[in-house]
Amino acid sequence: MDSQFIVFSDLDATLLDHHDYSFDAANPALDKLRALEIPLVLNSSKTMPEMKQVRTQLNNEHPYIVENGAALIIPPKYFEYAAGEVVNFSSEYKIILQTVYQLKEEGFQFRSFDMLSAKEVSALTGLSEANAQMAKQRIGSEPLLWEDTNEKLDEFTKFIHQYGLKLIKGGRFYHVIGLFDKGQAVDALTKAYEKKYTNQSVITIGLGDSPNDLPMLETVDIAIVIQSARSSEMKVKNTNCIFSQQEGPAGWNEEILKLLAQQGVY
Repeated sequence: MDSQFIVFSDLDATLLDHHDYSFDAANPALDKLRALEIPLVLNSSKTMPEMKQVRTQLNNEHPYIVENGAALIIPPKYFEYAAGEVVNFSSEYKIILQTVYQLKEEGFQFRSFDMLSAKEVSALTGLSEANAQMAKQRIGSEPLLWEDTNEKLDEFTKFIHQYGLKLIKGGRFYHVIGLFDKGQAVDALTKAYEKKYTNQSVITIGLGDSPNDLPMLETVDIAIVIQSARSSEMKVKNTNCIFSQQEGPAGWNEEILKLLAQQGVY
């Protein structure tokens, strides 16, 4: 084909079901991407250990982006990197934690993952304790459960900015992160793919459901917003944007298959 497609996808409430984390409904589209040798790059708030597990379940060997863009992980021998590479975009995790604990001492009401046991994270997320422990192994962002007023949230956000960080809203939690986003990692990886596919036009597709996906959806050529509890908040600044009719992996499956057919790929 004249064009090489690259798919970037969020996980929770997008490729994975919001309630049971299953991707079964997306299997037809996943099989089609594999058959067409279209890379699927996972781009999530999940940590590196969590993403490794999901990639194994999906039989996915492509690069992936962790913690809302904190780092881009390139597997060994994927491009020219013989030993693989981790490209960091984030502030140091210890600096993020220092800031979070300092603001906790100043009276803001919230609980962050570092303050919670794996058992408590499991209760909040529905993850198993083993998976919750993986969710606590972070390199560049800190999720927190906000338990204060909206007025205090505005004040908290201003403090976070003063410390050179920012606060974004995910599906279940707020995330304290460095001055990066999902879009920067997508842009960096797209450039690497353009070098790999020098004789083809690279067309990028992005799928997400919540505001923290906006930078990714505004970086790709074709944006697909998957219907969810948060999708109505999505004001995507991308003229080529599609809104799915179905939620989660069912919507993901339908829109990927429809788009590939429209593009004449199969």
